[in-house]
Amino acid sequence: MRNREPRMNAKILDDRIIEKLLALMENKGSSWIKRSMKRVHDVYECDRNTWIVRGRKSLGDEETIYVVEYDEEKGSFKCTCHQPYKPYARSRRRACTHVGACLFHHIFF
Repeated sequence: MRNREPRMNAKILDDRIIEKLLALMENKGSSWIKRSMKRVHDVYECDRNTWIVRGRKSLGDEETIYVVEYDEEKGSFKCTCHQPYKPYARSRRRACTHVGACLFHHIFF
């Protein structure tokens, strides 16, 4: 199991990911930030642009895992909670807290 403590060494961060996070934080508000931060330790990085986020019933999740992918060409994130058949998919499409958790995880871990 890998260490889940924030890195103390310098990390090269993708500027586009930082810009996305700042834009979301500006538009979403404190509730979105708090819920995203609660999920940070539930994020597992699969590869450079793919993460698995463990679902939490306490945060309203119905699935046990969610897959978040970053499309470098489009500069956008997709989460499996965005599937059209899922409840509230349209309102989450822009940025769910699964995506927020991955963004925070990318910066802090």
